[in-house]
Amino acid sequence: MSAFKDLLQQAEALLRQATNGSQGQANDLRQNAQDLLEKVKASSQVLQDEAVGKAKQMGEATQNYVKENPWQAVGIAASLGLLLGALMKKEGGLDDAGDEVASDPKVLEAVPPTLEI
Repeated sequence: MSAFKDLLQQAEALLRQATNGSQGQANDLRQNAQDLLEKVKASSQVLQDEAVGKAKQMGEATQNYVKENPWQAVGIAASLGLLLGALMKKEGGLDDAGDEVASDPKVLEAVPPTLEI
């Protein structure tokens, strides 16, 4: 990541030089900027490839775990579902029937008194 920061600092330095140079220097700076851009593209491609590779490894590891321990995976998924459901209900987002609950006082005032919330 520091290599990426170094490339960005070099690009900033080129921009500062470009504002103070002549036409000949501008052409040189343009070429340097294009070279630097190619380096940045290559660096970002390497980072992207590494991220994709790690994501594939994690996916394969997860798939292998689920195949080897199917009931544990079901238990983990169910636990996460219950936890997320409890968090959503605690935040006041849903009532017992799964409908949205109005927690804004302005909305509650707009509801006719004959309706129960």
